[in-house]
Amino acid sequence: MHDIDKQLQEQVNNLDRTEKSTAELERKIQEHKEEFMKKEKKANDWKRQTPCLQKRTKLFLIGKKE
Repeated sequence: MHDIDKQLQEQVNNLDRTEKSTAELERKIQEHKEEFMKKEKKANDWKRQTPCLQKRTKLFLIGKKE
């Protein structure tokens, strides 16, 4: 009977460790997802600004030539 209790306790401990590992992985995934979304937003903002910046640079360079 003692062996069965010991085996059950080991299984419970293994489940606890697995749940903790899963929670940690889910937390890391969420952090990476949030970081990716921030970078993606920043990239999209730059894509929208690029034509305007190119035009301003061109106008600036034209103004310098005159």
